[in-house]
Amino acid sequence: MQHIRLTPYAIEFGLASAERIHRFESKKAALENIITIAQHTSIKPDNNSYLSQLGARSSAWLQSLRSGHTTGNFLNRSVAAYAGAI
Repeated sequence: MQHIRLTPYAIEFGLASAERIHRFESKKAALENIITIAQHTSIKPDNNSYLSQLGARSSAWLQSLRSGHTTGNFLNRSVAAYAGAI
């Protein structure tokens, strides 16, 4: 996602078109919204087959998850794969 890292510099130096700035701001706002939702949404393995499958590989991790974690915390774990969680 180079555009998130580099586009602010293009904007600062006047190299980004108005369309590019608009697309960047839209993507940035959407990403911030997703992050906010992930930070405030709790998940538990009881009703999620994907989480239960992961628990078979890491029972200690599954036990810690039983109390509930935020989606953001879960996705930061190496055992989780974004594609499978969505």
